[in-house]
Amino acid sequence: MKALLWRFHFYVGVLVAPLLILTSLSGILYVFAPQIEEVAYAKLLHVAPSPGAAALDYDAQLAAFKAANPKARVRVFTPSFSPERSCAVSFTLGSGKPSGGGGEHEGHEKPKAEEKKEPLTTAYLNPQTGAVLGTLDEESRFKPWIKRAHKTYLGGENGRILTELAASWLMVLLITGFVLWFPKQASKAAGVWVPRLKVASRLRWRDFHSIFGVYALLATLILSFTGLTWSRFSGNYRRSFQKAIGQESAFRIKPPASTLPDDEDAAPVTLVQVAAAAEQAGAARPYKITLPRGKTGSFGVQTYDDPPFQESLTVFVDQYSGQVLSKKGRGITPPVARFFSVGVALHEGRLFGLANQLLCALGAGTIIFSTISGLVMWQKRRPSGTFGAPKAAEGVRLPRWALVGFCVLGVFLPTAAAAFLVIWIFDRFVLPRMVARKDSSENARA
Repeated sequence: MKALLWRFHFYVGVLVAPLLILTSLSGILYVFAPQIEEVAYAKLLHVAPSPGAAALDYDAQLAAFKAANPKARVRVFTPSFSPERSCAVSFTLGSGKPSGGGGEHEGHEKPKAEEKKEPLTTAYLNPQTGAVLGTLDEESRFKPWIKRAHKTYLGGENGRILTELAASWLMVLLITGFVLWFPKQASKAAGVWVPRLKVASRLRWRDFHSIFGVYALLATLILSFTGLTWSRFSGNYRRSFQKAIGQESAFRIKPPASTLPDDEDAAPVTLVQVAAAAEQAGAARPYKITLPRGKTGSFGVQTYDDPPFQESLTVFVDQYSGQVLSKKGRGITPPVARFFSVGVALHEGRLFGLANQLLCALGAGTIIFSTISGLVMWQKRRPSGTFGAPKAAEGVRLPRWALVGFCVLGVFLPTAAAAFLVIWIFDRFVLPRMVARKDSSENARA
């Protein structure tokens, strides 16, 4: 039984090692993206306030930007809530849907694939003067870029399949690795709970590989599971389940429409009025304000940097009356949708601050170490010039419970099941012929 699992564990580990390392490295960079951006874009994010000078109100700041950029279509205004902090205006130069993700608040539905997308740019302003400090293209900003690298390896939908394959196989590696580690005598410390240092090099690597993996097992399982719930294929189970019970995610809920006034020339309310209405409705600072789209669109005020374990809140405000239309998020999100959104926040290191970021880094770092140590073990044990796969145990069959388990994993991890079929064909038909051909060549030379 263990011989079969070891052979399977070996194949999976060797084949997806590059993907696991890339995914883990990009994941670590992504969870620490806020700190990285604070340093990388310090000249845009921070200002030196003039003593005694008051900040312009939100509408004056936005008016100053529009005066300097008359062709810009403003999508989002992010106020400054500190004298040393700049405010931000996210805009496009066309009428299509903004790309880059920064121009939509939580309640907006995702743009359809056929809709034209316009590049989204963010300008950073001095809140005291309205002067533009500089701009950033949202597609090339570090956080969106590293998120794409983590999610798709910068390869679009095809890359997304590869990342799902890596996460799926990670789940399989963790389960099979735990079974292979599971000791007959749990009370034995050396080689089970504590690495042995005075043994052969390969055994020492094996101890570190298995023991560190077991200690971080829960963290890595959570990272794998929470990533798969939003993947392309395995994520369909989550999406179908939420749709079936009527508890879909907030971004799939269409925001409420503003009521058109009798006077067709009526102007929208000011940003100051919108902010006041949202704060009265429970929106805590800091927040960003998404501007209405079209004559019936509504303002969306969405909080961010919320306290640990607290869900963000989006308040929708009528663009003509300034009345609160509805709220989404904190205390309102259905429990199932909230469960999965908590999983995303945990996966991205946003749920409970720095401790969450460090936990994610620990899990991802363990994956990197386990992958590299596994490759080192492989190089140390394999004979020169051979693939070095563990020998198949003749006449050994998987017990029924293991077969059922693999079938269940195959259903819920379809990319892993497809890859497993390829591995089985290689191991069953291709590898034996390669070995036989090599033996024939060596005999002929002899």
